[in-house]
Amino acid sequence: MTCCKRSLSGKQLSNPTTAALRLFFHDCFVNGCDASLLIASSPFNKSELDADSNMLVAGIVSCADILAVSARDLVVMVGDPAMSAFNDVYTPGKFDNMYYKNLQRGLGLLSSDQAMVTDPRTKPFVDRYAANQKAFFDMFAHSMLKLSVYKVQENINGDVRRRCDQFNTVQI
Repeated sequence: MTCCKRSLSGKQLSNPTTAALRLFFHDCFVNGCDASLLIASSPFNKSELDADSNMLVAGIVSCADILAVSARDLVVMVGDPAMSAFNDVYTPGKFDNMYYKNLQRGLGLLSSDQAMVTDPRTKPFVDRYAANQKAFFDMFAHSMLKLSVYKVQENINGDVRRRCDQFNTVQI
């Protein structure tokens, strides 16, 4: 995994907007971690998938493993962790519990976010995470771990791809 870390370090340093956590979430949430977000190059664009650094791990680790390891290593690398997407107006770019504090102040980013304060099913979570950042971080870590094993496809139901951009077999 050292080659992944080297490549990831370079990407993170050259582009602080790397969204590995978002990729991990979107890859795993729909049908389980399957690296379906990785696409093949086109005649007009060489995708990240076909970068030389990614060829080093072909046949050694799965495509989904690469996304998971990248997300994990980016969190460690940024240390705080800090995010380039603004989650709130008070601590923009920082991943913290201010999002929940802002919900209590009526400053949710979206009306659907703000609804979490008025819904009795979700209000206790908003209150807990607003009051206790460690509780939020602990639950976030637990949720990421749980997401990483969600709907894992094994045996005949799985398809550990030899190439991340295509299925091994055509399904009819």
